[in-house]
Formats: sequence, structure tokens, C-alpha cells
Amino acid sequence: MLGIGWIEILVVLLLGFLILGPDKMIESARMLGRGFRQVREATDELTTSLNVDLTDEEKVEKSDDDELKPDGSHPKG
Repeated sequence: MLGIGWIEILVVLLLGFLILGPDKMIESARMLGRGFRQVREATDELTTSLNVDLTDEEKVEKSDDDELKPDGSHPKG
């Protein structure tokens, strides 16, 4: 988990509790959670969009390649 152990997490939580107090710490945690969720949703949306674009591009390239190939219906010679 990014090289962060349980002790470091507990120290950060304890410092947050001491600095912010219990009420503000809970509200700050909610805001932080919402922010992380929004970032995750944005990255998921971007990933999906890029995958769709790449799939569409591959389809276009394949159709272009198929048009350039000889159809094989005429004998060589």
C-alpha cells in the first residue's frame, strides 16, 4: 500500500484528531473520501473513453487493411 504501514496511518490519524478535533476530522475525512471518489470516477471515465477510441481506431485500420488486400478471386498469372 504505497509503502505506508499501519503505524504511519495511526500516527496520521492521531495527529489529525489532535489538530482538527473530532468533528472537523470527520468532516475532513468525508471531503477527502468524496475527492478520492471523484478522481477515481474521472480516471475510470477517461480509461473507458480511451478504450472505446482505440477500439474504433483498430476497426478503421482493419477495414483499411482489408481494402488494400487483393481479394484472391482472380488467378495469378
